[in-house]
Amino acid sequence: MADLNEHFAEAAREIKSHGGMINKFIGDGIMALFGAPVAHADDARRGVACALRMIELNQEFNRRRATEHLEPLVMGIGIHTGEAVVGNIGAPEKMEYTAIGAAVNVASRIEGQNKPFDSQILISEATCHLVQDFFEVELAGQAALKGITEPVALYKVTGLR
Repeated sequence: MADLNEHFAEAAREIKSHGGMINKFIGDGIMALFGAPVAHADDARRGVACALRMIELNQEFNRRRATEHLEPLVMGIGIHTGEAVVGNIGAPEKMEYTAIGAAVNVASRIEGQNKPFDSQILISEATCHLVQDFFEVELAGQAALKGITEPVALYKVTGLR
């Protein structure tokens, strides 16, 4: 648990430094928002730049783990750009600031495709259109995502342009 908390602390600093907000920790994952509560014209670019830096931090983290003969922490990131409902949701006893909607679900499902596509950062076509001038991207393939009728084009992010 201490290792995961250390990893989360590094990721949290990176998310904040790129203008994102941690929405919640979900098991061993993080849901981060870019564009809420304050939107920026380059939120998609900020999110992808943050993802690349988080992969670098994960590699450094795993090098430290290797010196202690510990298994690496495998990381996969899914990014999608779209509309979401953002605000306080819940009951009087428990309110939570969060994002809901199809865009959030798509991002989560994209993250789950990293293993089949042997990737660490996958983005949707919507995000790709916004960031392809700044980052090296390559078509990973089409994926059938739960709740989406048509296959979705996914792109691997491999570095800065």
